[in-house]
Amino acid sequence: MIELLGYCLNHTEASLEVDPALLGGDEGKVLQAIQSRLSEQKTPTYNKIAIGYYNEMVLRNLASQFSYMTRADFLELLETVRVTKKLSILDKTFSDYFRRFSEQQKTSDKLAVLTELKQVFQKMDTSATKYRVETNPELLEQWMISYRQPTEYKVKTGITNVDAIIGGLRGTELVIVIADTGIGKTNLLVNMAVNMLKAKKKVLYFSLEMSTSELLDRFVPIYGNYNARDIRERAVQQDFLHGTVTELKQFDLRVVWSGAITSSDVAYEITNQQPDVVMVDYLQRLNDDKGRDTEMERLRDMVRKLKNCAMANQIPIITPVQIDKASSKSGQIRVENVAGAKDIANEADLALY
Repeated sequence: MIELLGYCLNHTEASLEVDPALLGGDEGKVLQAIQSRLSEQKTPTYNKIAIGYYNEMVLRNLASQFSYMTRADFLELLETVRVTKKLSILDKTFSDYFRRFSEQQKTSDKLAVLTELKQVFQKMDTSATKYRVETNPELLEQWMISYRQPTEYKVKTGITNVDAIIGGLRGTELVIVIADTGIGKTNLLVNMAVNMLKAKKKVLYFSLEMSTSELLDRFVPIYGNYNARDIRERAVQQDFLHGTVTELKQFDLRVVWSGAITSSDVAYEITNQQPDVVMVDYLQRLNDDKGRDTEMERLRDMVRKLKNCAMANQIPIITPVQIDKASSKSGQIRVENVAGAKDIANEADLALY
């Protein structure tokens, strides 16, 4: 598939995820050349990877032709090609054994062909690998190697009291922030985001109930230590904001905002943006279709998708959740009081409230 090759020309590290045999021919040879250059820690320039039909000019044009492809497009296409390849192998295998089965006259010989076919299928990898299997002794040996190293956190919240207890977030965690309406869940997220940006982390922020302008009305005063109301009422002259805005512009902050964002949209953008941390403000506002499910089932499904996304991308996801009405009236704020689905906390690694 030239689309896969085109993407790998623009993102050479992605070539390591592709088996050259999937492409075959000169395309596979070019991919192999890219992988070889990377393994030697050399730059895979066009003149070094040109093979056969794919000379420097053709490679350059191919890279330009598929420069629009996102990582999500690449991963979807790669999975399609893998499945197509496996189906092709299955089709050929079935055809060969069906012919042999039809040629046999005796029932015992027909059964022997079917038995052989069963053995072939048992040895054949016909499924998409969605997990890793690690075994001893390597399993414990690798753990001992990592144990000698200091604990590495993907990000820290920057809030002293919180970090003193949890240390930081290593990645793969789903963190829920539990609070009542109007308590300041968004402000807490923005404070964390500002601290993480100062630590040179890439922050991907999903705003489901505020526009970017409203959200920046929170970021600017928190970062610049201005009065939030003065910023909101536009009481601070722009000249005084110039330094703060200039500094904020240097940070890698990416905001996705809409009331129609779904958990699938979150997963898609995480794949494309490759952030260090993700914030979804807030969980119950995700616009996943309920269908015939109850609200509890909808929320449970969403939180599972977020947890799986955190694990797959090795990044922490932080999302506030609303407590139920009864807990709000009683003043009880506990992890089991999440509105609409008390057991979604089971999917969370950490609850802050």
